[in-house]
Amino acid sequence: MVFDNLMDGLNGRPNPFMKLDQGDKVQAYYIWVDGSLENIRGKTRTLDSVPDSVDDLPWWNFDGSSTNQSTGENSDVLIKPVSIFRDPFRGGNNIIVMCETYGPEGEGDPHPTNSRHECAENMEKAARPCSLVRNRTGIHPVRLTQPTSLLLATTRFPRSPVLTIVV
Repeated sequence: MVFDNLMDGLNGRPNPFMKLDQGDKVQAYYIWVDGSLENIRGKTRTLDSVPDSVDDLPWWNFDGSSTNQSTGENSDVLIKPVSIFRDPFRGGNNIIVMCETYGPEGEGDPHPTNSRHECAENMEKAARPCSLVRNRTGIHPVRLTQPTSLLLATTRFPRSPVLTIVV
């Protein structure tokens, strides 16, 4: 979906630059959550062609001191692409790239503000098969094949005589 009358925010006039021919180039707008864990940040990278998958996109970096994400002496924070979406604002073959943040080069660990990484790991664990057995009712165990809940082997639920989780 392309917005033909996209405004630039200046006196309500259409932005003439949105209709410029980009040739074969693609604008990839990298987005990540900043150090407040409430705001998003982003910057645009020009690519020579449309990527076939998220694995074709390069990691990038930014100065974490302006986003409350700098760690120690090295303020570089790496951003790793994790998913791609068509950009409805820029149209064409342009994309929005959702990213995770990682520590400076050489460390490679998820940044302390990267809550998405831990969430993705937990969702992957939740996707593995588990059974729900309801005591006293005779309901047969079910096999979950999609990450439809956060039932994890490490999750501690209150003891209940009604529900037992078997992983």
